[in-house]
Amino acid sequence: MRFARRAVAGLLGILFSALTLCAQEPAPVEVSPKEAREAARFIARSRLLDTAHALAVAEDGTRRSGPWEGWLGSEGETVIPLQLFRGHTYHIVLGTSSAEGGLRADLFDGLGSHAEVETTAGGGRIILTYTPASSGTYYLRLRLAPGHDGGAVALTYIYR
Repeated sequence: MRFARRAVAGLLGILFSALTLCAQEPAPVEVSPKEAREAARFIARSRLLDTAHALAVAEDGTRRSGPWEGWLGSEGETVIPLQLFRGHTYHIVLGTSSAEGGLRADLFDGLGSHAEVETTAGGGRIILTYTPASSGTYYLRLRLAPGHDGGAVALTYIYR
């Protein structure tokens, strides 16, 4: 009986010590700007591919091979041309390195008219759903909302 109490007391002491160590803040890790950019790109790509795969399965659609990836600066914008075809529904999927929702995405047709899209956003992901009335080149404009820093962006689309 006495041995069992000592064993339990010893185990509780070890457990308390382990919990105390776990509760302490980890030492800061020095990360180079290059490593930080690579980590941001990885996060954006992971969010994109997770969402695109789930959407392709749910919609029984086809995913465009190979995502577009880039870096959006704090004061810039990027315009990406997309070849879309009448009769298909497109889910344009964006993954970002920031979960704060600072990315804005707009779709324009070849004449520069704003295309009305259904937008779903959250958790560092944006999905634009659009069925073009005519085939042609469309332009996706990506820009940051005021007050947001730059970050990594990855894009692909699902169609059916």
